[in-house]
Amino acid sequence: MKKFLSLILLVAPFYGMSQRQASPYLDQDGLECILTWNETSGSSVLYFYQSSTESFAEAPYQLSAAPTGDAGTYAFAPYLDQDGLECVLAWNTTTGKSKLFFYQASTKTFEAAPYQLPENPTGDAGKFYMEPYLDQDGLECVMVTNTTSGVSKLYFYQSSTKTFELAPYQLPAKPTGDEGTFYAMPYLDQDGIECVFAYNSKTGKSVLYYYSVDTKAFEKSPYQLGSLPTGDTGEIHLRPYLDQDGLECVLAFNATTGSSKLYFYQASTKTFEAAPYQLPANPTGDTGKIYFAPYLDQDGLECVLVCNSTTGKSVLYFYQTSTKEFAPAPYQLNTLN
Repeated sequence: MKKFLSLILLVAPFYGMSQRQASPYLDQDGLECILTWNETSGSSVLYFYQSSTESFAEAPYQLSAAPTGDAGTYAFAPYLDQDGLECVLAWNTTTGKSKLFFYQASTKTFEAAPYQLPENPTGDAGKFYMEPYLDQDGLECVMVTNTTSGVSKLYFYQSSTKTFELAPYQLPAKPTGDEGTFYAMPYLDQDGIECVFAYNSKTGKSVLYYYSVDTKAFEKSPYQLGSLPTGDTGEIHLRPYLDQDGLECVLAFNATTGSSKLYFYQASTKTFEAAPYQLPANPTGDTGKIYFAPYLDQDGLECVLVCNSTTGKSVLYFYQTSTKEFAPAPYQLNTLN
């Protein structure tokens, strides 16, 4: 699997009630990387695919433990910024405090960025989720969601002030219109339009929004997912992305049961339809809290990293063109600590 940089490689970091988490991405050199962490201790390990050994190896540079400097639970989101620099946004899911790091080539280390998000990014208390991405203009943005209240704030990097500032357009509070636990997953669709999949992980209800240049606001998309996308109840999450053919896809998964369903946008019907290939029902082979992260690897192949955050076991799948199915990759991570 060679290196390939996807414009929409904006993989969501994921967190839940348990401890071990992982997020795959491509770094500034197009290397396939996976950042793993323990959300209780805040310690993390960055791995990269080493072609000489055909395995994942620890990177020569790493983040410090408990990077936000306060007590709580931790989450991380690696990404490339508008200059193509390798960055990691670390935050405390309990307090909302965050710290943005970037890879400094001169020192070969992660260093704190000169611009940061405010300490109380949504203006209220609760549990926090953050998703960095590049918008349709290539601007560095961060969508911050209070998963408890449903309040979200979209920030963008303002080059004139060299700070993060609130965007002139925002999502409504409780964007799915019901009560529960809220997430907002921004991405660019197949036409390069800025979209956000907002969903309620307790009910499975979601609303897809897109940025309208006419109204200069987020509007509801004319196509949507069904209210129970995995077909069962539990803790439902959505991960939108573009596949190897540039099709708009969304992987829905149930973290409680480990079930999932992959959808793609069907232009002929203008709806989301189930993909002809799917992940197995028990993708890690054990029980616990199961999380999924789809992405394109360095070969441009469609991959999904599945992680059991309870046991630390993970399985990396890739789309195999010969069988037209997902198959386990020839290289895998060790059990996460």
